[in-house]
Amino acid sequence: MALSTLAYEAGASKLTDGKIRLYYTQPLAAGSSATVIASALSTDALGTAFAQETGFRVSTTAPTGALAFPVPARSTDSFRWRLYYAAYESFKSTGDVRSALTGSPAPVSLSPNTIYASAGSIPLTIKGEVFSAGPTVSISRGAVVIPGTSVTRADDQTITASFATQGQSTGSWDVTVTNADGVPATAVGALTIDFAPGAVVLMNNLLRPSAGVPTTVDITTFNSGLVTARVYDLNGRPMNTLFEGNVPAGAFTVTWNGRTAAGASAPSGVYFVHVTGPKLNTKAKIVLIR
Repeated sequence: MALSTLAYEAGASKLTDGKIRLYYTQPLAAGSSATVIASALSTDALGTAFAQETGFRVSTTAPTGALAFPVPARSTDSFRWRLYYAAYESFKSTGDVRSALTGSPAPVSLSPNTIYASAGSIPLTIKGEVFSAGPTVSISRGAVVIPGTSVTRADDQTITASFATQGQSTGSWDVTVTNADGVPATAVGALTIDFAPGAVVLMNNLLRPSAGVPTTVDITTFNSGLVTARVYDLNGRPMNTLFEGNVPAGAFTVTWNGRTAAGASAPSGVYFVHVTGPKLNTKAKIVLIR
C-alpha cells in the first residue's frame, strides 16, 4: 500500500523532479464529511510509496460544507500550481467548481546546509517549490542580511546562489526566496555557519636531541578558546605540558626538546603529543632517539 490514510477522492500531479504529489479529500477527526484537501509526496519517482505532508492545501470555510474531486494543474506561468475542486455548501447535492492558486515560493533546504565562517563565497543549492524566473535570495541572522550573488534558477524547484559568509557569526541562519512578483518566503534555520576544525602539523617528529633541533608543533584554531598540548609516553603517562591557555583564533607554534616537565631527558622511545582545543582533538606520534 502506497499510503495508509482515510481519503475519499484523489488527484495527482508530477513535479519537476519527477516525484508525485497526491491530493485527497478527507474529514477532520470525528467527522464524516470531507472538509479538507490534504496531500502526500512520493518518496521516489515511481510513486510506490508516499509520505503525508503537514497541514492542509484547502479547507472549507463553512462547518457544514464539503470538498470533492481535487484536480491539480500547472498554472499558466508554469511555476505555480492551481488546484481545482468541487465545493458543496450546507451539504447541498450540487456544488461549485472552485480553484486555489499557490501564492508564494516554498524554500525547504540548502545544500550544503553547513559551511565554515572561514570559507570564501561558495555556491549553495536551494531546494523547494514555486520558484519563479528571476528570483532574489538572501540569508539572515537577526538584523544581518546577506544577499545572494550569481543567482541561477535551474527550474521551479532549484536555485543556486553564493553568499559572502566569511567572518560572519556562527549559528543558524534563515534563507529567504523572493519571487519576481515580490512575494517572499523563508526557511527558518536552513543554514548553519560554523567554525572549521583546528589543525595540528608536526615538523621533525623524528627527534634527535643531540642535533639540537626540537620537534615543532604548529597549531591552528578557527575559534578562540582553551588549547592544551601535552606529551605522553606509550603507557599514557604525561611527560610534559607544552602549552595550556586561552588563545584567539589563529596559528601558533610550540616545541618539545625531548625533556620531561621536571627538565630530565626523556629516554628513547615513542611518544605522543595530544592537542585539544576548539573543535580540535589530535594525537601525533614522535619518535625520540638518544
